[in-house]
Amino acid sequence: MDLAVDNPARCTLYRPRRHEGTPLQRAVQGHLETYLAFAHEGKGDGVPQYVEGEFRGHLECGVLAHGFARAWCGE
Repeated sequence: MDLAVDNPARCTLYRPRRHEGTPLQRAVQGHLETYLAFAHEGKGDGVPQYVEGEFRGHLECGVLAHGFARAWCGE
């Protein structure tokens, strides 16, 4: 990603991603717990822990209460 250090005005611009209304986010939010319960009831041991972690991380993405980072140009 090019931050264009030669243009300080671009360094102060922040546009947060908005994934709250996307079909993927709505599907994960609406069906994750049901999916995980169904996977545990099946023949296997459910989904791998890293898969569940990725889904849960997706739900936290963009929510400032779960943390954020800020960077700026010093010049």
